[in-house]
Amino acid sequence: MHLVELQTFVRVAETGSIAKAAKALGLPRSTISRRITRLEEELGIALLRRAPRKVSLTDLGRRLHDRSAAALRELEDLEAGLRVAPKTVAGHLRVTAPNDLGAGGFFPALLEAFHRAHPAVTVDLVLTGRVVDLVEEGFDIALRPRAVSPPLGGALMSRSLGRLRVALFASPAYLADAPPLRSPADLAKHSTIIHSIANRQARWSLRRDRDGVEREVQVEPTFSANDYSVIASLVSEGSGVSALPVSMVEAQLGRGTVERVLPAWSLPGGELVMVWPSARHLSPTVRAFIDQMTESLPPSIVREIE
Repeated sequence: MHLVELQTFVRVAETGSIAKAAKALGLPRSTISRRITRLEEELGIALLRRAPRKVSLTDLGRRLHDRSAAALRELEDLEAGLRVAPKTVAGHLRVTAPNDLGAGGFFPALLEAFHRAHPAVTVDLVLTGRVVDLVEEGFDIALRPRAVSPPLGGALMSRSLGRLRVALFASPAYLADAPPLRSPADLAKHSTIIHSIANRQARWSLRRDRDGVEREVQVEPTFSANDYSVIASLVSEGSGVSALPVSMVEAQLGRGTVERVLPAWSLPGGELVMVWPSARHLSPTVRAFIDQMTESLPPSIVREIE
């Protein structure tokens, strides 16, 4: 039984006329007649008694009307509500990101700004070291470095937020007893700490900011870890030199427990992407969060991709 034919039958039954039903629905009378005929043929019963100016219901037609009219009104009310809902940013949002990205400290300000703009939304931020399955685990959005984001298929969409700003850092205490560090070649004489996932080859590609000259340096790491927040703590404790996203050490820079070394040089940095399950009609709440992240991520965190 086709819904459109059932809706047409109910309208004819309630108006008592094919002509009136056609006018109410904005359709030709012939279309209304064909729909009723198809419904009768599909059910194998007569639903209407037809007269030149009006129609009446058969006993089976009245039974069908009485059982279906209320259900159709509920469906129409539901459809009307759903058409209004996309205009409202409300509900619950689940967001996931790597532990070390969360340690950068920019999430609280972003979440507070989002809450001020959309107070009807509650946000659950889950920081984890693993790559979660958004669909299976019920997450709306994930922030990930491109390097650890799995290939995107039809189930996922993504948007680039830029590249993480990355530079070299060490603590004043470490530098006080270490050899001079004036050029990239001097790094060979220093203790270094690397991210074991982002830099598996223990090699840093440095670029001089003023002229774009590039230098590649092979390092012999004293420590490696798979979490930038741990690496930042090791640097702050005086364990050596490391390449870190600027956002990870802003607090330590402010306290003077770390400082930038080789300040004329920077590293390319990994691309930061936002990933969400694809859908034909994106939730307005998810869209609002995506727009907030795109517009409000501080420039100290990322730079535009060149």
